[in-house]
Amino acid sequence: MGHPIRRTQAAPWLKDALWKRAQAVPSLDLRFADNKSLVDSVSGQNPITFTRASSATFIDSTGKLQTAATDVPRFDHNPATGESLGLLIEEQRTNIIVSSSVFNTGSWIQNGAVLTANAGAAPDGTTTATSVSQGTENNRCYHFDNSGVTGSKVFSFFAKTNAGTSFQVAAVGGQNPSSSVTVNLSSGTVSGFTGATIQPYANGWYRVFLPVTVTIASGNATYWQFLGPASSVFLWGAQLEAGASPTSYIPTTTAAVTRAADLASITGANFSSWYRQDEGTINTAFISNGRTEANLVWYFSSGSEAIALFAGNVNIGALTVDTTGGRTVELLTRPQIANGKNAFAYKQNNFAFVQNGGAASTDTAGNTPTALTSFTFASLSGSYALNGTIARLTYWPTRLPDNILQRLTQ
Repeated sequence: MGHPIRRTQAAPWLKDALWKRAQAVPSLDLRFADNKSLVDSVSGQNPITFTRASSATFIDSTGKLQTAATDVPRFDHNPATGESLGLLIEEQRTNIIVSSSVFNTGSWIQNGAVLTANAGAAPDGTTTATSVSQGTENNRCYHFDNSGVTGSKVFSFFAKTNAGTSFQVAAVGGQNPSSSVTVNLSSGTVSGFTGATIQPYANGWYRVFLPVTVTIASGNATYWQFLGPASSVFLWGAQLEAGASPTSYIPTTTAAVTRAADLASITGANFSSWYRQDEGTINTAFISNGRTEANLVWYFSSGSEAIALFAGNVNIGALTVDTTGGRTVELLTRPQIANGKNAFAYKQNNFAFVQNGGAASTDTAGNTPTALTSFTFASLSGSYALNGTIARLTYWPTRLPDNILQRLTQ
């Protein structure tokens, strides 16, 4: 008589590649990029409270610009490749430009350039792109910024070749620097303007960004002018917003429009069901589209205690553990936080942080918070916004070893 066949059950962490690297099943796994939802892959439930008091735009998997309704989360994509990037979290911004897609009406002034509205298909699929062609006189159209707002601003617009491939855009007046950029739609390049960048989109479109520092003198104003090309190009989606880095497109017609901030958090039983106070590990994959003073990635808090990860430009604590009854742990300074994958593990006198498979930054003297009650994604009541995307966020209720942290972030 033969021996009975013995069957062993596979370890549950073999169900997913990231779980396999950790050799442990997490208590929370939010796969924003893969699932394009707020549902936790462990519990099958949505633990997140999400709000945004306005509609907002995002890029779908085909590269098309779409609009999400009020309080609907946005799952963004690379506009050129269609790669899913995850949950988009942005601060409140206002597009000061009136008539963002029609350049011969509203607050635009036509001065020689030949403008034809609704002449081509725009990035959102509507036939609302404006054709700009060579004309007479000053051969330009321009828009005055009379908002009176000083400081950092970003001017952006979408452009696509029609019968021409090269044209100029200038920022003139009460701002610094005062210069023009040459946009080459054949090579997909920009030149001549400090800090100008260009991003490819689907169907031959590009989005061009021009950052300036506005220093308006009394009675002066900045204006933004397009110089008519030798032949014609399509323009669409002009945006002027106060801030050091650009955000998603905000369409306007007869007045300036404000996009509200994205707010996402986990509280109450939805938080306590997966979080462990004395030890744990959190793994994140994120992209911050523009570094300012403080771009928050995530934030655990009880009001008096906190654990926070910031990705920003200021040389102060980037990853901090603040407690009411002990020493503050500060593992990194902000310029060290890179886009990509990172993992943070905590336990009494045993903290570590790893990013993109590098060496662990550690601290062996510090307390853990004892009564955290909430978790916030990439923004604090609309401030310190990430202005970017979180692809995945996974939490294990144990302090994983440093070598495992490196595996998780490779």
